[in-house]
Amino acid sequence: MASGRGGNLGTLIGLVLSIIVIVVLAFFVYSLQSQIDTKDREIASLRAERDEKSNSEIQVRLQLVDMYELVHGTTTPVDPERVRRDYLEPAGKRLVETLNMEQLLSEEFGKALHKEVKLEPKEYTSLLDLYSDLFVQLEAAIPELNRLRMEKVEVLAQLEQARTSARKEREEFNRQIAELRAQKAEIEKKAIAAATQADARERELLAKIEQAQKRLESLREDAATQEALLASKISELEGRIAEMTEKKRRSLEDTEADGEIVHADPRLGLAWINIGRDDRLRRGLTFEVFQYIKGGKKKHKGLIEVKRVEDETAQVAILEQADPLDPIVAGDFVASPLFDRKKEMVFVFVGDRPTNDRYNMSQLRRRIEEFGGRVDKNVTIDTDFVVALANAEQSPEMHKAIQFGVVILREDELLEFLGR
Repeated sequence: MASGRGGNLGTLIGLVLSIIVIVVLAFFVYSLQSQIDTKDREIASLRAERDEKSNSEIQVRLQLVDMYELVHGTTTPVDPERVRRDYLEPAGKRLVETLNMEQLLSEEFGKALHKEVKLEPKEYTSLLDLYSDLFVQLEAAIPELNRLRMEKVEVLAQLEQARTSARKEREEFNRQIAELRAQKAEIEKKAIAAATQADARERELLAKIEQAQKRLESLREDAATQEALLASKISELEGRIAEMTEKKRRSLEDTEADGEIVHADPRLGLAWINIGRDDRLRRGLTFEVFQYIKGGKKKHKGLIEVKRVEDETAQVAILEQADPLDPIVAGDFVASPLFDRKKEMVFVFVGDRPTNDRYNMSQLRRRIEEFGGRVDKNVTIDTDFVVALANAEQSPEMHKAIQFGVVILREDELLEFLGR
């Protein structure tokens, strides 16, 4: 379907381009026709001018007729031989000289071309005077007539050249039109073939879609069956997990010791523990100090903070002593929910939001990561500590933490180890 639409669009673009080319060529032919019309008007003007000059020539000829009548209308007897010898032969020679092509191309012809003949009106007393004036007029008219004839020839040549050029351009235009029509026919042929192919492809795809839908329905039915079986299996496994895991809620009291005090100086407020750089200990980490009493219970003795870390030991500052009469001494145990010698500690926050005024959720997460811990979103069997925030008791994750036996920290207990 997409290829069919693309072919139709290509066809439309080709048609639009063809129309644009036709319009451009039509405009060019119209412009050329306008030039031909202009030349035709110029030729008509030249023809009118030629006719006007022809009228002048006719007038001259009429004057010659008048001269002939003047010659033959006199009462004086006329000798034909003398008229031929004295008038006709000299006039014929001068006419031949005037019409000679070499003279037409000479400088005298150019001057005669622009010569203005002005004859003053007078009364002729002899035929010789009339003959001289008439021949002067004839000499002036014939070069002008020849000039007009040459201009006509030149204009006709230009017109023929324009017509030849227009004919060639018209032939070229017709050739281009023929090519465009052939291209259009080829494009239409390809478009029909593409549309036929697209229809066949569409029918094929529809058949495949129908098959896929039937297959999908079958898979959905199988998935629903498998899901029901898995739900039953999960329910069974959860029941077994509930039986195998502790139901008692564990707290910080249930954590084991991470190390012990090897030397303490309460007067300086310093002590040393048997945990170091080899155990991935980090500076700034806070530990609880305690000792075991009767019944295996823990007795809280104070808090320490790591100040300097060496390979196997670390110097700590005593931040708090619960009972001055029972100071921190060598042999006391230390523990922190943020530290484990063997693995990365995993924390999960349960509840809506933190209730302290120092750290927000992202800052708590960053502080835990700075001390080597990791924060996950959900409680799993790999979770080491759950931090109870506001409304934590209402969260399903809290029930899961109790079911998995995960140690649950109050928010203030976590802050003791992060540093206030």
